[in-house]
Amino acid sequence: VRKLLALNNGAPPDTPRVEVILLSRNSADTGLRIFNSIQHYGLGIVRATFTSGEATWPYVKPFGTDLFLSANPDSVRRALSHGIAAAHILPRSPGEQAAAAEAIVDKDDSRLSTQLRIAFDGDAVIFGDESERISREQGVEAFGRHEQERAREPLSGGPFRNFLSALHALQAAFPAGEASPIRTALVTAR
Repeated sequence: VRKLLALNNGAPPDTPRVEVILLSRNSADTGLRIFNSIQHYGLGIVRATFTSGEATWPYVKPFGTDLFLSANPDSVRRALSHGIAAAHILPRSPGEQAAAAEAIVDKDDSRLSTQLRIAFDGDAVIFGDESERISREQGVEAFGRHEQERAREPLSGGPFRNFLSALHALQAAFPAGEASPIRTALVTAR
């Protein structure tokens, strides 16, 4: 969250580059404590929805969100099944948690990487799942033939295509190369 919000450094306050919206299964009664914590940790989060135990993913589209991140794998699956770019956030290891907590307490972020690094799976994530299905159902040789026959045709878009487009536009606001605060990679199985 800090890395996402850090992308707003240098942007006019009234037009941030990135907005993080909190969607919580907690009740609105807990909202004051949550917003006090957000303020305590210096996070620029100003909007939230509290669902009192109900699913959070239905609120993603009304907020105009490009990406839904959740520690709840069922919420991620449901969002993806409704065409929303979503990813499951894995918990940090105990060592990573301790280092991050210590850096936050010390207000020393220099020990933490400031670069936002995102790796995309190309198969059925950025691109459609047609090639993935052929590989799975007919084997690697059929996949190879399929790709050769359609080499000049662009791949259809997958659920993260719009998020990648938004991320690309955001990256254009920063210098290219190692100095960029955003680093992306494409990973494919074949």
